[in-house]
Amino acid sequence: GPYRGFGVTSMPPASSGGTHVIQILNLLEHLDVAAMGFGSVAAVHHFLEALKLAFADRTEHLADPDTPNPRIVAVPVDWLTSKAYAAARRHDISATRATEFTAGSAPGTDGEGACTTHLTVIDSDGAIVSTTQTINALFGARAVVAGTGMMLNNCMALMDPVPGRTNSIAPGKRVLSSMSPTIVERDGRPWFALGTPGGNRIFAAVTQAILNVIDHGMTLQQAVEAPRVWTMGMGSPVLVEDTFPNLAELV
Repeated sequence: GPYRGFGVTSMPPASSGGTHVIQILNLLEHLDVAAMGFGSVAAVHHFLEALKLAFADRTEHLADPDTPNPRIVAVPVDWLTSKAYAAARRHDISATRATEFTAGSAPGTDGEGACTTHLTVIDSDGAIVSTTQTINALFGARAVVAGTGMMLNNCMALMDPVPGRTNSIAPGKRVLSSMSPTIVERDGRPWFALGTPGGNRIFAAVTQAILNVIDHGMTLQQAVEAPRVWTMGMGSPVLVEDTFPNLAELV
């Protein structure tokens, strides 16, 4: 990969090293690192943030490319080392505070996870099913029901282990979820159906898509592809996707 006009060649997978050497250089290329000075707060901060982001991607995307990946996703070296990906992720790096990063979604995956799946179907008679299912974490409880091939989930991890609270574990008590498979009607007839994976961000995403269709006149495809905002309140940050056309006004 090129860096400030220099060519950089390094180790390919199964090592993750070369991929992330180039990725980190790409993330820092827009900065005047020389002017910051060796060992300065700014130089050290930006390097550490780029390093953390690279490790998030390493955990998610890097493995032996000659061994079948259980998530059926090829190791996306070209994408991880691209200038375009670095440009997109630079916006996640703050110059003034430390950030915990999540891995990017490689092209072709569209952010699909390995834990929760949503499916919406309609048949020729107009019958609609909107359904979300999850095993919660990757491989769930790591146990398969004998003779079925069905993986047990570990959704009890979503309950509160402390007794006497709203979501405390109790006999016969179902786990709290954010799943939101939804059907919207118009004039008493089904109009559209939707849902999504995404943990506790699910109902915010579904609600915004509904608003986009009903209030903003979008098609369903436009509605689910439109940028979204999210927060849990209670001191958590407001997350704003950087594809909003009026991003500067929002932040």
